[in-house]
Parts: sequence; C-alpha cells; structure tokens
Amino acid sequence: MLAIIIIGVSLGILFKGSTPHLFIEKPPTVITEAQKIPEKPPTDMEVIAQIAIEFGEHNKHIIKQAIDIAYGESGITWNRKSKPNTNGTIDWGIFQINDIHTRRFGDKFKTDWKENIRVARILYEEQGWNPWVAARKIGLVL
Repeated sequence: MLAIIIIGVSLGILFKGSTPHLFIEKPPTVITEAQKIPEKPPTDMEVIAQIAIEFGEHNKHIIKQAIDIAYGESGITWNRKSKPNTNGTIDWGIFQINDIHTRRFGDKFKTDWKENIRVARILYEEQGWNPWVAARKIGLVL
C-alpha cells in the first residue's frame, strides 16, 4: 500500500478515502505572443528536399554538391550560428550565410531555413561554390 501511495504522490494523485483525485495546484499555462512555441524544426529529409527544390533548375550533380556543402557547413542544421569570424561577422543557418549579405537580403535568412537555402542558391548562381569553405574542403573550389 505504501508503494501505491508513493507512486500516486509522484504522479500527482491524492488519495482521499478510496477515490483518487488529481492535484490541481497551478492555473493553466497561458502562452503570450512573445512566448509562442516555434514551428517544428525541419527534418534532414525536409531540408534535403528543399535544397533539391531550390536548386532544381540545375542538374542533379549540382543538387548533390549543394547537399554536400550544406552538410559540410552546418550538418544541415537549420538554426546553426557560427562563432564570430575574424572580421567579427557571423555565419547563419544551413548554408552558413555570412552577415555581410544582410544589407542585400535582409535578416530573414538568419532564422528562416528555406530563405537560407534560397539565398545560397542566388549566391551559387552568382559566384559558384566560392563563398563556401566546405566547397574547398571537398575539392569543388581550388
């Protein structure tokens, strides 16, 4: 009987007589606008699918390179934020897009994983894989 009472107490059940009653000590949690629970983070497969969609105008070889670079830069982690670079800037998101692109693209690529991929595609189309350290490490850029 003692074990049942201990288990009941640990589960928040109060035994009065023979009928268990749940403790209701706290008022229900109210989530304010500032405390909203963020959208569920994307899975690796969702990130890969979005890279394939965004780079879809290019051949499969380029799409595979984009996925490899995303893995090399962030492990395809949507909310990755680098330590400050030697020039004080920070790299953001799946493709580790540098702060210097904020003036041109705004801040959204820092927190929106799909926007981060979109900006990466634009940078690729303008500069090839040159902006990414991971591209050098895997031999796509000399």
